[in-house]
Amino acid sequence: MGPVDVLIQPDIARYGTLEYEKVREIIRRGEEAAQTQISAIKQLLAPHPRKPRRSAE
Repeated sequence: MGPVDVLIQPDIARYGTLEYEKVREIIRRGEEAAQTQISAIKQLLAPHPRKPRRSAE
């Protein structure tokens, strides 16, 4: 995997690829993992002041 801004890694190792009946549990784990990264996501989305542009003289 290449560089990323925020890595969300839910703990879903215990689930198999064919366990469709557990989709709600898997989604919940993803949501919980995302919640732990909310502050990092907000920081990335926050507006950043721009440097003034230099005039082309």
